[in-house]
Amino acid sequence: MNRYKRPLALGLASVMMLSLVACGKDKNVEYDPLPEEDATIYNVCITKDEDNDYYDNITKGITDAMEDLFGQGHVKVSDSINGETQLIFAVGPESVTNATNTTQETPIVGAGVMDYQHLLHITAGVGDKWNHKTGTNLTGVASDPDMAAQLSLIIESTPELKSVGLLYTPDDSDALFQLETLEKYMNQAGIPWKEYALPVEAPLGSGNESAASDSDASGSTDGKPESGESDATAVKKPAPMVIENTKYVAPSVTEGSGNNVEIFGEGNLIDGIIAPNSAHAPKTSQFWTEDLSAANTEPLSEDASLDEIITYASAECSALFIPTGSYLGNRLDDIVSIATDAGVSTISGDGSLGEKTLTSSYMDPYALGYSAGKKAYRILVNGDEPGELKITSPDVDIIKLYNKDIAEKLGITFPKSFQEISEFKETYVIGSSTNRITEEEE
Repeated sequence: MNRYKRPLALGLASVMMLSLVACGKDKNVEYDPLPEEDATIYNVCITKDEDNDYYDNITKGITDAMEDLFGQGHVKVSDSINGETQLIFAVGPESVTNATNTTQETPIVGAGVMDYQHLLHITAGVGDKWNHKTGTNLTGVASDPDMAAQLSLIIESTPELKSVGLLYTPDDSDALFQLETLEKYMNQAGIPWKEYALPVEAPLGSGNESAASDSDASGSTDGKPESGESDATAVKKPAPMVIENTKYVAPSVTEGSGNNVEIFGEGNLIDGIIAPNSAHAPKTSQFWTEDLSAANTEPLSEDASLDEIITYASAECSALFIPTGSYLGNRLDDIVSIATDAGVSTISGDGSLGEKTLTSSYMDPYALGYSAGKKAYRILVNGDEPGELKITSPDVDIIKLYNKDIAEKLGITFPKSFQEISEFKETYVIGSSTNRITEEEE
């Protein structure tokens, strides 16, 4: 029996309720497709960081939403910004940054971005939480995973949950953004957790490069992907191949995370103040007890290798969590092998990483694009101001996946609420879990 199953029941329920309140969905908004007699033509531009399955599926969601809502012949799409552009879709953090640097007037709808607040350098007042409105010409759809659902996945994946190890690389700001939220939920549930900073090795992959190149995902009845369809597990863009140091601290700071921390100088001051990975040192929860570390009689050396850190973490934790889009993708084989041999569950935040971990969750990127298309309708047709529209999460089901081979090694059997990842890849059709407006309301 899961050690925390009964005492966590009430705490986890409250966590899930908080998640539902916080994530923000486009609810109570009517979307009436334009009538055929309406001759209006809207000029929009779609830019994306690069051509890969993740961004292409977001773009497919955008174009389908535009067709459903505006109808055929009402939208003219370009891949470059010009004097006639009435709205810009920016897919990916670089595209969002470039678009905001290009115009402060033309409405922008972002997608494929996890943490808009830090990307756009938005600060809230002391003690205040950001209201998810930019106050500028930009709104968007966030790709950050539901961390309450991730906590539930961790619990369901670990029969004897005693503590959770959180794995990250110091320069992975998106990972730290996710862990900050997950840690709050685990504190509410009373679960001990501990962070483990793993060595940065360049070039690093997010685990999506290999997934994006696979050609066996289902997108058609014959099992071969059609145009706009791709590997179902490519659930976020590849991480940068070369990771630049993004840490900035005040000159008075003499000790940080020990990972080549930089002093304020020519760098951006705001980056240093609000970046989640600014001088980040690994943390341990208030619920951690000495008995959890009893197996490790000696502390880790400062120059410990990844294998040594994972061995150390596996002796202290019954589950190891790897965030969505982690830079650790190209070392997952080593991480999972060590953890599995020690009887430790491995849980990853997205389906591409999940090809190698015990369990993972999948959020269809098509849903991100479709939600972004809805925002364009609200701006162009309803006249809503982008800066007053909250950055929201897509209204889409999270699919729970497990790896049969690893489950067999650990002797774990999963209920029907989980799908085996290889079978899921063969059968899932991109966009099939999204409720399109025409299907709901026409």
